[in-house]
Order: sequence, then C-alpha cells, then structure tokens
Amino acid sequence: MDLITCGASFHWFAKDAFFAEIDRVLKPCGCVAIYSYTGLLPWVEGDDAKNAKMEQVVDEFWYSAMDQYFSQRTKHIEDPENLQVPFAEYRRDDTVFIYKESTVDLFVNFVRTLSGYQNYIERNSDGEDILNKLKDRILDILGVSSVDTKIYQRGRVYMFLGRKPNSDTH
Repeated sequence: MDLITCGASFHWFAKDAFFAEIDRVLKPCGCVAIYSYTGLLPWVEGDDAKNAKMEQVVDEFWYSAMDQYFSQRTKHIEDPENLQVPFAEYRRDDTVFIYKESTVDLFVNFVRTLSGYQNYIERNSDGEDILNKLKDRILDILGVSSVDTKIYQRGRVYMFLGRKPNSDTH
C-alpha cells in the first residue's frame, strides 16, 4: 500500500500491533496518516472570558466526574510522548482546530454519544444525569436559558504523519 489513513479511531487499536501491521503492508516510501480530534468544547466567537470559563467547566467535568469511565486508550492521542509514528521521517501537527456550528443542546447530546458517558450511564443507571449540571453551568456562563442558543464546538485536530524508509531497515 502507498498510503494508510486512520481517522478518529486509533485509540481503540493496540498500538504496537497496529504499527507492526502498518510496517508489514506499507510499501517502502509509503505514508501513514493518523488523525483525530479531542476535547471538543463549547465556544463562542469573540468572548475569551466565556470560552475560558466553559473550558474550565468542561475540563472539571471530564477530569473529575468522567475520567474513570473513559478507556485509558483514549488518553494517548493527546500525549506526544505516548504516540509517535515509528519511522524516522515523522511529523506531528496539532495546530489545526475544527469549528462546528452547534447549540448547547447539540453539544450536550454529543457528549452523550461518547464511550465514557455510556460507561457512566451503564454503571449509574439509577442516578441523576450528570449532563444536566454541565448543561446548566454552560447556560449560566453564557447568560442564557435556552439550550437552543447558538454556539460552536471547537476542538484541536491531531495529525501524525510518517513515511516508511526506502529500505527494510528503520
């Protein structure tokens, strides 16, 4: 193969086995591109103070309430020491951001789709929905009461690019 891509799913693979298979099937001088995004946050254009507060609230939610429910595999995408394409010719770029038009409701419903939240619900099926507190805190920061309030979801894109050497030696 000349090019292998992997988008928004790398964290589910066994890293060493994945890269061994990449090395096996990729032609000499072939390329691998791994890309993903993490940390989608509610974001409003032109209001750094509100964005900083929402980031703090969402970070508290992820790292205090939800961290135990996410697989440890999801953490290595953000950590440059933990993920490197094993070829000498390698680049990492995390300078790109995605912006998606959204609402507070769509942001909260996006969080509902994440594996960590699904694990939380499975283990706490009789408890309160912790997303209600997150939603209320975001609405409070925005100074609105409607979940239909227009916002963006903003997240960093991580790209890992590598090229296999021209010989079988690395």
